Amino acid sequence: MNFEQSTIDQKKEDSPKKLEDMLPFIKPTEEEVEFENQTKKAIDLMSSGKIDEAIALSTSLGENKPKRKDFTEKDEKTFLNARAKIAEQLGYKVTTNDGKFFTLEKDGYHIQMKHFMRPSGGGYDSGRILEIEISKGKINSTWDNGWNRKLKDEDANKIFDEIVNYFN
Repeated sequence: MNFEQSTIDQKKEDSPKKLEDMLPFIKPTEEEVEFENQTKKAIDLMSSGKIDEAIALSTSLGENKPKRKDFTEKDEKTFLNARAKIAEQLGYKVTTNDGKFFTLEKDGYHIQMKHFMRPSGGGYDSGRILEIEISKGKINSTWDNGWNRKLKDEDANKIFDEIVNYFN
């Protein structure tokens, strides 16, 4: 291998990948995805006042819950290391990387989130990010289970989009 090819290969390795591309073992099965979609549908039915339909769907979900992969302690450490590496490749400083708590800084913004290995119906777009707060001096935006995304700060929007793209 020549120097030029070696440099190209190194750049590919150093470029950020999405979490599931870096760790294919965390990708949910089709059954898990369908279960989460149905869970979200039950939540939407409940929110819209269709209580009987929501209860019926929830009951059927309880009977058909897919078996989820058990992650090992090594898998969890690999996950934590991978998300920190991706964040650093994107130019974030990682200030907390402990279990579900993931805190970053970039361009004067402080980003706090609850971030999980598994996607869930309560996460943003049924993903891995359950809560996120982006602040610069004062809280500019907060998202949680209600997922009300109203940002006036364009840079915070860009950070949010980037984080969702790579980590959700």
